[in-house]
Amino acid sequence: MYDLRHKKPRVMATTDHQLQYNKNMVTTSDSNEPSTRDHYRFECLSAIKTLYYVIRNLGCYKAWSLFSEMRNFGFFPTQCTYGSLFSCNSLDVVQGLYMQEVAMKSGFLFADAFVGTASLGFFGRQGCINEAFKVFDDMPFKILVTYNAMISLFGHEGFVHECMLIFRELLKSHILLSEPSFVGVLSGFRSEDDLDSGEQLHGLVIKFGLLSKVSVANSLVNMYGKCAGTYLTEKMFSLVPNRYLVTWNTVIGALAYGEEPIKAIEVFCRMYIDGFLPNRTTFLNAITSYTV
Repeated sequence: MYDLRHKKPRVMATTDHQLQYNKNMVTTSDSNEPSTRDHYRFECLSAIKTLYYVIRNLGCYKAWSLFSEMRNFGFFPTQCTYGSLFSCNSLDVVQGLYMQEVAMKSGFLFADAFVGTASLGFFGRQGCINEAFKVFDDMPFKILVTYNAMISLFGHEGFVHECMLIFRELLKSHILLSEPSFVGVLSGFRSEDDLDSGEQLHGLVIKFGLLSKVSVANSLVNMYGKCAGTYLTEKMFSLVPNRYLVTWNTVIGALAYGEEPIKAIEVFCRMYIDGFLPNRTTFLNAITSYTV
C-alpha cells in the first residue's frame, strides 16, 4: 500500500465547469438569432443526455460506441460524459484505463474532482485498490465525496490503518463530515485490536450529532459486535434513538456470532413484541445463532 502520512492534499469547494467548444465553430452576432455557440451547446448537451440514457437502459457496449461516435463528430466530452461512463458497471479495466488517459489529456481528470472521484470509484469496483489510491493521491483538488469514496473502499477491503489515515486527512481539511464518512471507517473495524479506534469514532459521531442517523447507528452496533463482547453490543443498541428493522437485523446478526449466540434469539423475540415483523435477513441471522 502507499504511505499516506506525508500527503497534504489541497481542498477546493465544488465549482461548475463550462463545457468545451470547438472554437472554429463559434461565432458572435448582435442579432437575436441563436448563435453557433448556442447551437453547439445544445448539440453537446443532447449528446451527453443521450449517452447517459444509453448507459442506464442499453448497457455499456452501446454507450461506449456512442462515446466513440461523439468524439468522431467533434464533440468534446465533459465531466458529465466521463462520470457517466466511469459509473458503468460493465466497463472493463482496459476501457477504464483508456478513459482515464483521455480524461487526463483533456485536463478533466485532475482539474475536476467529479471526474477523478468517478475514476477512483471505477477502479475500486474492479478491485484495483492501488490504482484507485493512485488516482486519489494524484488529485490536487478533493471534495467530501472523494474522501468518502476512498475511505469506503479501504474500509470494505479491511485496510484499517490506511482508512484511518484518510479519515484523519479529512478531519484536517475542515470539510464537514457526513454519514458515509463514518460508515466507511466503521466498516473496516473487525477485531478487538480496532476497538479503541472504534470508540474514538463513536465519540466523534456523538460530537457531530449523527447518532440519530440510521446508517451510522447500525454501523456502530455492527462494530461493537465484531470488536467487543455481547455487553457492549447490547449497550450500543440500547442507545440507538431510532430503531428500524435494519437496526434489529444488525444487532441480531452481531449477537449471533458473539460469545452468547442465545442473546440473538432473545433480541429476536423482543423485536417481535415491539411490533417489528421479521424478514428473510432476520430469520437467517436467528438461525445462524443456533449453528455457530
